[in-house]
Parts: sequence; C-alpha cells; structure tokens
Amino acid sequence: MTSLTNAYLLPVSIAIMATGQPVIADACKDKIAAMFEGGPLDAYQRPAHRHEKQVFDSEGKITLTFLSIVENPLRTISGIKGGDMTLTIDDETWIGPDEDGPWTASENNNPKDRKPWHLRMQAEQARNLSKTECEEKVEFEGQTFTVVRYTTKTDPNPDFNNAFFGSSDTAYIDPDTQQIKRLEQTGFFSSWLPEPGKDTHVTWFTYDPSIQINTPM
Repeated sequence: MTSLTNAYLLPVSIAIMATGQPVIADACKDKIAAMFEGGPLDAYQRPAHRHEKQVFDSEGKITLTFLSIVENPLRTISGIKGGDMTLTIDDETWIGPDEDGPWTASENNNPKDRKPWHLRMQAEQARNLSKTECEEKVEFEGQTFTVVRYTTKTDPNPDFNNAFFGSSDTAYIDPDTQQIKRLEQTGFFSSWLPEPGKDTHVTWFTYDPSIQINTPM
C-alpha cells in the first residue's frame, strides 16, 4: 500500500472507528434544506388547498382547531373553527362570520410586502436544520409517504428585538405529487418563551385547484 493511499485511508478509518460507519455528506439534511426552495416545504410552490390544524395539549387533548383556505400565502381565509374568519389579500384584511363572509374591512397587522419576509424565514429554516432524519417509505393510515423529521428555527430578527422561533417537525410527503399531506410540529421554542412548549400541532392538507380568493365587493 502506498503512502498516498495510507494518507487517504487513515482519516477515514479513524472516522469509521469513532462512528461505526463510513462518514459521508449529510444527504438527508441537504435533501430537507432543498425542500424549502421549490419543494414540499416551500409554501410559495404549494398548490391551492385547505388545511386543518389541530392543537393537542401535553395529554393529547384537542384544545383548538384552525381552518385555512389558501390560494397562495398572500391570498388566504383562516380562523378558529366555529369562530370568525379573516380574509387576507396582499396587504388588506377583512373579517367575516364564516368562509363566505359577509366581509368587513379590518386593520391589517401583517408586515408590508410579506413575500420577501416569508422567503427569508424559509431560507433561515433551511440553513438552521438539525436532528434530520429521512425515510423513503412509511405506511400511515393506509397511505405510503416519504417522511422527513427535523428541528429548525429562524434567525434572530434585529427589527423585532432579535426575536426568533422554531420547532421540531415531521412532514409526510406524497411521493407521487411531492406535496406535503401532513405536518406534525412540537417542541415549540422562541426568544420569548422561557422553555419549549408542550403542545403538538397536526395539520392535514387537502389540495383543490378550484380555490380562488377574491377581493370582497
């Protein structure tokens, strides 16, 4: 064996002894990071859909259910099930008793020009991934999914007192459409919480290309 070969194999052998397996690039982490730009975790490529988010407390009891109708992230109707709904189009907001209105104009508390803000947060989440796991075929409720698990967070925002937030997520992705079908989020943490939250959020996505959200007359 040549000295050049020895020089190549020595650090690899040390790594194998230390970990029990060959060291390779973190393909799973790279795969999940790519999903935040044009993939299943990128809200701006996601087709029109409805989603229902159930919030479970630490004992598994449902405490809230959120409903959303989404043409795209800038054209939405959302609210707590059984309560008023908020219609948002770009920088305008209306309130109504249900998803059909009637709609009354209301104060908009969203940041102006939200898309760059959203995309920046997605990029931060892609960059701050940890505890990544990837599974190609997972059977769940009679369906087969690609499943990715990860913890991530946004960067501290100097415009909002260095606020940041994050969670540990499990995404169930339809291997045929490459769209997310179910998202589980737990371990919520942020710059303003003294310790991670104990709630779990479970969101189911139902895609509907006929959804159109129009400005109220």
